[in-house]
Amino acid sequence: MEISRGFTLIELLIVVAIIGILAAIAVPNFLAAQNRAKVSRVYADMKNLSTAIGMYTADNGRSPIGSGEGMRLGIFTNDTRIAWTLLTTPVSYIGSIPVDPFGRSPSGISSFDSEIIAHYIYNSNDNPSERSGTMGAMRDAGFVWYMYSPGPGKTSPQVPWPDHILASNNPNFGSYTPTTRVYDASNGVQSEGWIIWSNKGRYPN
Repeated sequence: MEISRGFTLIELLIVVAIIGILAAIAVPNFLAAQNRAKVSRVYADMKNLSTAIGMYTADNGRSPIGSGEGMRLGIFTNDTRIAWTLLTTPVSYIGSIPVDPFGRSPSGISSFDSEIIAHYIYNSNDNPSERSGTMGAMRDAGFVWYMYSPGPGKTSPQVPWPDHILASNNPNFGSYTPTTRVYDASNGVQSEGWIIWSNKGRYPN
């Protein structure tokens, strides 16, 4: 009569170890692929928003009022979604306002099934009274408006902010190295730094 034989403890430990090694290889690759997909989505969203901003500017003679300018003028609250609604109401330059997959509060927050979602942050210096200091240096460097995302590294809220980075392209400003804290895929998918898009396209080009 044949006696059935089960797995020994050593064999089970070997199998568990092999599974652990495969998981250690697969999980980081999966997370990296997720981040690459999100970064691609951010650039696609920003390109579409840029096209909408261009159409709005052609119709209105200036780019949409940015969230910072709107707050200083008392037009907006601190919710970036209000700035973006200029592209959807009353004329629909874009079908819907995209959500930043790397977004974080407090800017542009809203609640959706207990999840905090945030839209890309947008600012403009098309108003002559807004063209002093950092905003003026940006304007002189050719940057009329910009939008940004914290990126996969979830860049912490500290200087240099994107407007400082863009303004640093002006030789008369130059407080920060232009590429400081800018997302760079060559540094790995978790690269710290803002993902920035302006009227001049993706930054840096």
